Amino acid sequence: ADAPHSSLAKFKRDIDYNVVNPIRLHLINNRSLKGSLELRRRKLLEFTTADKALDECKSKRLRPGDRKYDDCKAARDLSKREFLEIDRQVFEWLYTLEEYKGDVLDSTLQTLKYLQYEFFASSAHAVANVLPTRMEFRPMVEMTPQFLERQIQLSMEEEDLQESDKSSDENSSSENELRGIGGGRHGPLSNFSDRLLEKMQKDGLAPASEPAIAVDPLSLCSLMSQGKYISEAPLCFGAKR
Repeated sequence: ADAPHSSLAKFKRDIDYNVVNPIRLHLINNRSLKGSLELRRRKLLEFTTADKALDECKSKRLRPGDRKYDDCKAARDLSKREFLEIDRQVFEWLYTLEEYKGDVLDSTLQTLKYLQYEFFASSAHAVANVLPTRMEFRPMVEMTPQFLERQIQLSMEEEDLQESDKSSDENSSSENELRGIGGGRHGPLSNFSDRLLEKMQKDGLAPASEPAIAVDPLSLCSLMSQGKYISEAPLCFGAKR
């Protein structure tokens, strides 16, 4: 995640440049606009005061050319010009922000959407590169324990059907008795090994050609009596529990 060329690092850089920095500029501009509004309020107060002073001169019947009248008129004209200048700037900013606020929000969301798509797409491609070229896709909702339990039941029913067909043959029945399915010395282990080999052959997991050396299914007994399977070794030698 801290690698400079990782997907997460690139996503953070893109977010900072394309989303966070523009929003930061808007916040700075909003603070500046707030200061302009305060300045406009002061200029309006100055203009109102100068206008009242000029109205008082008129009420006293002062005429142009009178020093007090000319000073009040010059102060009024200056305050009016300054107020209109700041008022026009603030008005244009407020009008533009009101007009484009929806576009700013839409642009932010669209940019964030594309950056998220690129981030997750790169992650998905990274996962896809380690997956087999061809594989059957199954949703996870179909791979829950309940679904697998149904597969187990179907396999057991199929096995029971095959066992019932074999039991009709007397030779098969006597062979099963010798192999100890009824509780003989090596019965459970032998039965498990046979089923394992049969399933591997059925699913296409068995070797395509016969091994150079014949493999005894009971050789699993010797393997289980070693290493991490030592606790299961008594089953191989028919030890009493």
